Amino acid sequence: MAVPNTTPTPNELYNGEMNKMGDTELRVVLIVTRATLGWEIDPETGTRKEEDWINYYQLKQKSGRGYTALAKAINNCIEKGWIEARDGQDNLLDTKNKRVGKKIFYRLGRIFLDKIEIPETSSESEEVKKKIEPTSSESEITESEAYKRNTITKDTLYMAKQKFSSLKDINDSVIEEISLDYKVPLSFVKLELEKLRNYCEAKGKIYKNYKAALKKFVLDDAQKQVERISNDKYRAVDARNL
Repeated sequence: MAVPNTTPTPNELYNGEMNKMGDTELRVVLIVTRATLGWEIDPETGTRKEEDWINYYQLKQKSGRGYTALAKAINNCIEKGWIEARDGQDNLLDTKNKRVGKKIFYRLGRIFLDKIEIPETSSESEEVKKKIEPTSSESEITESEAYKRNTITKDTLYMAKQKFSSLKDINDSVIEEISLDYKVPLSFVKLELEKLRNYCEAKGKIYKNYKAALKKFVLDDAQKQVERISNDKYRAVDARNL
């Protein structure tokens, strides 16, 4: 009998892997567990989510840990097989460099999933087993996987409902989204947000959508930096005083 408002957790976590984890690593694994096994996507078969997009802001809010500690813990969890990170095309992101600037989908590692016992007492359980087992082609995205990738989380629902009619609507999730979209550092987006705030205060400017305004600030200044670097490369050197 399923217990309401609870998340099933692999026994292997308690039976051998937990004592190998640091505090932040355990928190990361539990967050990934909640975001995947904690969501039932098919009540008839009991199928659970295989993966979920979790950004750093969500991880920070849920774990109570800082970005540096989380980055180190995520890397360790992936190296030790406790979790997996993949992109939107289901490519495995098993190194730091592969994960830079990517929208990352996390799932529990095979070290846990391979030891989850699937009942075989009915055709429904067979269907569940098929959905949990890896496909013949790792790059192939099935219809059920596409559905799971499109599952709306509370964070994405908030983003969809927001009209961003005030600067107060620009939170850390928005900043991280823009940072990923334009492949610029978070610090760069935060600086552009401050520029936008100062500009609005100085000019009395009002925008219908402050998220769109911030994206324009980020894009314009990023392009200026690229042009400046390009111009500096070919700038003549004054060698008269050398």
